Amino acid sequence: MNNFQGKRIVITGATRGVGFESAKLFLAAGAEVFGTGRDQARLNQSAAELSKLGALHPLPG
Repeated sequence: MNNFQGKRIVITGATRGVGFESAKLFLAAGAEVFGTGRDQARLNQSAAELSKLGALHPLPG
């Protein structure tokens, strides 16, 4: 994946599946990720795991 340093990405469904894996890839590439999810508990759990890779901002919705 290309260098996404300094870019901001919004990912819907960042708590599981394709959204979760996409968030991992973008974070690893240096992007700042805003991830949404419907389930607050699952979003917090995913955010805790993904935040180890970079700047993740969980947005319940």
